[in-house]
Amino acid sequence: LKDDLEIAEKLLQEMSSEFDEKRDDLRKTAHENIQKLQLENKKQYDQKRKKPRRYQEDDLVAIKRTQRGPGLKFSNQYLGPYQITRTLRND
Repeated sequence: LKDDLEIAEKLLQEMSSEFDEKRDDLRKTAHENIQKLQLENKKQYDQKRKKPRRYQEDDLVAIKRTQRGPGLKFSNQYLGPYQITRTLRND
């Protein structure tokens, strides 16, 4: 009876440690896969992005008209040209 309890306890400890090892391996694999997918997603996203334009003083710019309304259908799509008088940091 005492031997059976010792054997059962050892089996339980071994199963528990084996379970912990497998769980840790699965977590590590999942983490690596997530990192890989995030990197791929970033590459895909960055391919379609273009860097923002840096304006200098005395550049001429036009601003796209976003307001629509009656009578604006045939008006200019852009407002301006405007001259850049000073630049501000964007970051």
